[in-house]
Amino acid sequence: MHQLIAPSLITEHPELDILSTPAVLVGDIAHTRILVCAPTLPLHEAALLMTEAGVSSIVVVDGEDAVGIWTERDTLAVDFSS
Repeated sequence: MHQLIAPSLITEHPELDILSTPAVLVGDIAHTRILVCAPTLPLHEAALLMTEAGVSSIVVVDGEDAVGIWTERDTLAVDFSS
């Protein structure tokens, strides 16, 4: 079952209009190049990798298991000066 976004939200954010079309699937627009790292990677290195790759997230992988995701938004919350 598809859930549609409220029309008022689309009016306020026209870039979301594509989301109201049930025929558009996540797989149709998802990035296929996934950036991954180990949980032991220092945060500044993860941020650098994301910047260099031009992506806004990195999947944290422990062995063969995805254990989390670190996003650009998460990165903005970190004070790298300390």
